[in-house]
Amino acid sequence: MHIRRDVATNTTRGRLLQLLQRRQQVTVEEMAQAMGLASATVRRHLDILQRDQLVSWTEARRQTGRPHYVFFLTENGHERLPRQYDRLASLMLLVVIALDPKDLAQESGADLVNMVMSRAGRLMAEEHRNQMAGKDLGQRVEKIIRILEQESLSPEWEKVQDGYRIHCYNCPFHRVAIAYPSVCLSHLEMLSELLATDVWREECLAQGDGRCTYVVSATNQG
Repeated sequence: MHIRRDVATNTTRGRLLQLLQRRQQVTVEEMAQAMGLASATVRRHLDILQRDQLVSWTEARRQTGRPHYVFFLTENGHERLPRQYDRLASLMLLVVIALDPKDLAQESGADLVNMVMSRAGRLMAEEHRNQMAGKDLGQRVEKIIRILEQESLSPEWEKVQDGYRIHCYNCPFHRVAIAYPSVCLSHLEMLSELLATDVWREECLAQGDGRCTYVVSATNQG
């Protein structure tokens, strides 16, 4: 039986996988510069990651000069980054157990799944709600970044004119979310609940984007 093991993200190879995840296609020289390593050291680690089928490469031609090579994560490489499929299953079971007959009177199975995933997001929010007490939106955004780190979303944030953008480079439910996009509602609902304002998704890993980006409104706070 094959047992899947995450690559520890505090190791050099784990950091390489994270860098490739964030930048999507990277040269050896770019990786070496970003990580403060010699190019030869990066190549040795890439050899191991390629052997394990976690990383692959393609040739990229320049307008002038010799072609160069860029490296990227394979699907196996994405799956070696932190995943929480057990957490997803646990949340869904907690929601399903709490359903009452009127909840089952949905128009379709898809509507029922959407409801389950939205409620799963509210369950996640309840686990952290007391951390938001007495905080303004900026402080809530800073706190939510730490929560998203705990949830293995590999987040960053930036201040923009009308609020904030939160970028998440890892999806702990990645493979399930690709097959069933309703799963993405869980994190969107959690963010809306904890930030107490309008939040919408602008980019989505499950739809082929390089990250999930959430736009946080500073004008429609609850």
